[in-house]
Amino acid sequence: RHQLALRHGKLDGQRVERAVRLIRNGALDDAGVEALAERLGIGPRHLSRLFKTHLGASPAQVARTTRVQRAKHLLDETDLPMTDIALRSGFGSLRRFNTVFAEVYKRPPTAIRRGRVVRQTGPFHVDRLRSSRDRPQ
Repeated sequence: RHQLALRHGKLDGQRVERAVRLIRNGALDDAGVEALAERLGIGPRHLSRLFKTHLGASPAQVARTTRVQRAKHLLDETDLPMTDIALRSGFGSLRRFNTVFAEVYKRPPTAIRRGRVVRQTGPFHVDRLRSSRDRPQ
């Protein structure tokens, strides 16, 4: 019985890991938790319980966090327009992106981009905050 419980627990952990990988690859961007659970061969309620047990969050919360992290990376590392960042991050609209991003970071994405660190080229590769004189006139 103990061995069976251990094996079952390991299988559950592997399912959660696979689900997180699928979420990172956009599995919940166009489909719901039901479709993700079906891909994993389990029911949506069981999947939600596994997430709560192993991660302390629901699949939707993990997807939201993943989208916001992806968006933050794109804000920091690219000059893509906000709409492109929203769509590439898995948000269905710019409005939803702005709302969720501001809920998480307590600032709109435009404020995050304005305050990002920019890389200087040259012998020392100095990082500094962008100032008003760095912005195009």
